[in-house]
Amino acid sequence: MPTESASSTQYHVPIPSSRRAAASATSAAMPATVIHESLDSPENQKLEAYNAFLRDLAKEKGLPLADLNAMFQKRIKEANTPDKKLLTTDGVHMNPEGNRVMAEGVLHGFGLNDSQIKKAQEAWDQEPAK
Repeated sequence: MPTESASSTQYHVPIPSSRRAAASATSAAMPATVIHESLDSPENQKLEAYNAFLRDLAKEKGLPLADLNAMFQKRIKEANTPDKKLLTTDGVHMNPEGNRVMAEGVLHGFGLNDSQIKKAQEAWDQEPAK
């Protein structure tokens, strides 16, 4: 994990573009989600440098960015329920809403527009509850 002063230029991160292209695959950067849903926790403070590194790397390498951390922070701030687990079952593992936010973030990261994501959400809503 990078230090607090890390930048993407301090690391050599090989992106095997020729093999990726041959496999028709796309790499993406995905910052970590929040931990314990307490945005000012020591764990989330430690994640800041790591997530900043991933955002810089995505920009530098021209990779799609699925910024799940930013999405989680936004949802948690909007809900303003500090003692309630909104997106996780235990502060780490996703509940159904957390899974939904992650899926939306990944789809946005890969370039789907709001209309396409809404269509996906409608399909998810048709899935039977487990």
